[in-house]
Amino acid sequence: MTLLSNCWTAAWKWSGGKEPGVLRNTVEAYSVPPEARDLYEEELQKWIEDGWLLPYDEHKYGPAKGLISLMAVVQRNKKKVRPVMDFRELNATSTRSRRTRRVLRQTAGVAEARGECLRD
Repeated sequence: MTLLSNCWTAAWKWSGGKEPGVLRNTVEAYSVPPEARDLYEEELQKWIEDGWLLPYDEHKYGPAKGLISLMAVVQRNKKKVRPVMDFRELNATSTRSRRTRRVLRQTAGVAEARGECLRD
């Protein structure tokens, strides 16, 4: 996050040095358990109000080349539900160090051990 723009910027280093083209994902959002729906919707509304989630401007950026799905992460110990963007398809086309992948797998294991889970 930069202090001047107050925005996050993400970048990928593509496998083979070229972007993947059009992503194949067609799922806008995975289903959210009924008991988590209200908290999930509240958090998404906060993202919109805070300017973190914006409509895609096709006129400015051209036709979208992919769809990043949203899913709910239920944090039972904190009594929270977090919307999470599913970058798995995009990340599969990028180069990553083995260490980074290992850390991501360990993080997922920690979340599972804490009773947090990804819902689809």
